[in-house]
Amino acid sequence: MLTALLFAVIGLLAPVVAGSGNALAGPADPAEAPSKPGLEATVKPRAKAPARKPATGKPKASASKSIEIHVGIPGLVYVGQPMKALLAEFPDAKVTALADQTDAFVVQVPEAGLSSYVVGDTTESLMVASVGFNFDTTYLGVGEGEFRSGKGIGRGSTVNDLLEAYGQPTRITGERPPGTPPGRTPQSDDPKLARKYMYESPDGSVTTYFIVQDYLVRRMVVNLVAPLDRHITKSRPENPSPVEPPPPGAKGSKHAPPAPPRPPGL
Repeated sequence: MLTALLFAVIGLLAPVVAGSGNALAGPADPAEAPSKPGLEATVKPRAKAPARKPATGKPKASASKSIEIHVGIPGLVYVGQPMKALLAEFPDAKVTALADQTDAFVVQVPEAGLSSYVVGDTTESLMVASVGFNFDTTYLGVGEGEFRSGKGIGRGSTVNDLLEAYGQPTRITGERPPGTPPGRTPQSDDPKLARKYMYESPDGSVTTYFIVQDYLVRRMVVNLVAPLDRHITKSRPENPSPVEPPPPGAKGSKHAPPAPPRPPGL
């Protein structure tokens, strides 16, 4: 009887001893630990950044760097702007006299992608007659600028974007690419041929053109026609006669002399 009672007590104590041994064997797996009531409410999920909507349509022009056709960027650089005002906006601009002239200067701001012609009869009357904006190319040492036209034309714009924004140009003229041998005119459909898509103001006083090359718009230039004709293209004939070498044995040629070189960008 006593023996049976002793074995019964030992049987009751066995699970407790076994449980104590498991507890001393090591920490329980956190994944198997029961969660405490209400714990889920105290742990906040990490906030996620809102998903960005995919860009659609044309990039919007910056209000401070939006180029108005036939004007430029009002308040910053524009045709008709006094030279003093231009240099006040860009005090580090590079100013160079055009050839041997005293009435025409080239003003460049390479880091801003800007170049211009400044003309005038006196120092006080010097003003911007032409301003060029580089979109995605380096031109005459001037780098790319961060601006677009008022209708969204800028870096990455195609010729189709240009036509959609401004319609058909007044005329289109071609330029011979650098390195093309003299006398060899590239085919009209050659995309490497830089073309000027020219737009005239209603009164004809301003001509704005876009340089298109490889189907992309590379530059935009705004020209005041009359001041440029007076101070820069004044000695260049409208239709100069072609110059040919004299025949063998001839002492000279009666052909017209070559026209003075046209400044780049006009």
